[in-house]
Amino acid sequence: MQNYKENIQFKKGIMRRIYAIWLFRKTFTARNGLILLVAWQMTLYVSFGSVVDNLPSFFDVASVYGFMLNAFIHTEMIVKLFFVFIVVLAFLVLKDAFKGIFNFSIPIRIKGRFN
Repeated sequence: MQNYKENIQFKKGIMRRIYAIWLFRKTFTARNGLILLVAWQMTLYVSFGSVVDNLPSFFDVASVYGFMLNAFIHTEMIVKLFFVFIVVLAFLVLKDAFKGIFNFSIPIRIKGRFN
């Protein structure tokens, strides 16, 4: 009986690893890696901690919008390019995610009389 329980626990451990690898491959595509790389490069030019410290009250939407717009207008060109690139890539990732969610199908084979 103990051997049976150990065998089931062993199989569960293997399946957990397989699911983890599948999830990693499914979520971390080349496009997502590119977004992370560009975001990491952007941290070399922008101090996000300072930006958050200088933000006005988060609940005052007009002030936050004005601050972000003013900060974007007065920043260097490379930061603007990084930001636009990240926004475009994020849009493409979201498009792929919604495409995957709404077009999900499971192929089914029915063995029957005519197969």
